[in-house]
Amino acid sequence: SLGFTMDEERFQNEAGLSPDHPYRPHDSLLSIIYAWGIRFTLTPELKLREEAFVQRAIVGVQDTLANTQVLVTVSDSRPFPPAFSALTLSIQDEAASRRRLQAIQAEVLLANYFFCLGQTVEGRYHANAAVTLAIGCGLHRTGSAESPSTPSGLMQGALQLTPVNNAVELTERIRIFWEVFNLDSCWNAALNQARFLSDDRVRGTQIDAPWPMDTMDSVHNTFLLTFRL
Repeated sequence: SLGFTMDEERFQNEAGLSPDHPYRPHDSLLSIIYAWGIRFTLTPELKLREEAFVQRAIVGVQDTLANTQVLVTVSDSRPFPPAFSALTLSIQDEAASRRRLQAIQAEVLLANYFFCLGQTVEGRYHANAAVTLAIGCGLHRTGSAESPSTPSGLMQGALQLTPVNNAVELTERIRIFWEVFNLDSCWNAALNQARFLSDDRVRGTQIDAPWPMDTMDSVHNTFLLTFRL
C-alpha cells in the first residue's frame, strides 16, 4: 500500500476543478501522486520528470500550511452583507482544513516514497512530519467526546480543522490518522527505532480515534452515533 487514504471519488472530482478553485487538491499532493505514477511507468520521457515532481511536493507541503486562506476578488466596492461575509469565512476555513489534511497525506506518500528507495533518513523525516501534523490537527481525537488537549511535546498551537460535515469527511480523517499511525509504527519497528507517535495522556497525544471502517455504510452509522449528541 502506498498509503493513500482519502476518498477516491471525492478526490478525483476535486482534482478536475480549475487551478484557482479553493477545493482543488494542493500541488504538493498532486505532485507526489504524479511522482508515484511515474515510478510505475515504463516511459523514459516521464522518468526524467520524477525527481522534479518529488521536489515540488516537498516544497509544496510547506506552502500548503503557510497559505491556507482563500483570496476572494470582487469588483464591486460596496460593503459585503453579513451573510456573504459568513459564507466567505466558511469557505476559507473549509478550504484551509482540507489543505491541512492534504499536507498530511502528501507527507505519508513522501515518506513511503523515500522508504521504498532505501532512503531511510528522508523517509523518517517525512514520517515524523506526518505524525506532527496529524497530532497538531487533532486527528488522534477524531470523534472523541472529550475536549482535545494541546499537545505538549509535538506541536504547540493546534492546526484547527473545521467540524466534520458528513460521513465522507469523517472516514477520511479516521483513515488518514491510522495510516500515519501504521507508517510510524511499522517503519520504526523495521528500522529498530522508537516510535514518534505515543499514546500518552500527559503529552496530549492519547489516542481516542475509532478504528477505520471498510464500508461507507459502517462509517455512516459511526457518523450518526458519534455526532448526534
